[in-house]
Amino acid sequence: MGALKEKMILDMRLRGYSENTIDLYTDCLTRLAKEYMISPLKLKPNQVYDFFIKMKENKASAAYLRIFYSAIKLFYKIENKAYMTKAISLPKKVRKIPIIMNKSEVKAFLSECRSLQERTIFSLLYSSGIRGSELINLRIEDIDFERKTIYILKSKTRKQRYTILSDQAANLLKNYILTYQPKELLFFGFKNKNSHISMRCLQATFQRIAKRAGIKKKVQVHTFRHSFATHLMETGNNLVYIQKLLGHSFFSSTLIYLHTDSSTFLKTISPLESIDLKHFGSFGKKTQGSFDFSM
Repeated sequence: MGALKEKMILDMRLRGYSENTIDLYTDCLTRLAKEYMISPLKLKPNQVYDFFIKMKENKASAAYLRIFYSAIKLFYKIENKAYMTKAISLPKKVRKIPIIMNKSEVKAFLSECRSLQERTIFSLLYSSGIRGSELINLRIEDIDFERKTIYILKSKTRKQRYTILSDQAANLLKNYILTYQPKELLFFGFKNKNSHISMRCLQATFQRIAKRAGIKKKVQVHTFRHSFATHLMETGNNLVYIQKLLGHSFFSSTLIYLHTDSSTFLKTISPLESIDLKHFGSFGKKTQGSFDFSM
């Protein structure tokens, strides 16, 4: 797939796709080519269709299928063969309520960071709501200590924006810069200051710290972004402001955090609270004929 891959990479760059998405999409096409051991251009529509059926039978998630579909659809669009994917139908996207960390869990997590670099990185993620992919591409010049802002040049939506820089995160950053002396990239890899840390390394470090902190929820780096938005909402911040800080193109993406906001409908008092169970007395020994869950 050498020449085809290079053509697709060039076309995706011209369309403004991120390098992460380019890698992901070309990997999908490579897998399709290996499945049949021929060029994707020589495949027939029914073979592409059967490929998706096989992935479904192998219990591929809906999200995984959508990524493959987007990659293959784009490839055939570039090659003027859009008809190749018309027979494929995908399950509707189900918007899940995000898992968040409460403030006690955030505090426990940050207390388990064992280096200045770890504390700085994860404090910055939580305090600003930026994505992990945005953090690893931050440059020193993107930080404005005077205006207390962070400039996001490379975002998922390819739109530049500003977000907030908290005082505590700013103090950590100043100390970090003095200690680690980055050149251009703010957070660099272990071997080379000219290359950023990888998302895989960031996720692995996050999981180690979460385990030490005793966090049982299924959390990941992106959980800090969800927690940032939810905690802002719980303290009465305007939804439009939160949308701008997160860089959401659509307001509906921000509205999902209403379902996690414990300051609104989750504060509703249960009707059971109007009944005083203490007046019912205590339970004695089990009487004959009573229902027992242990049976």
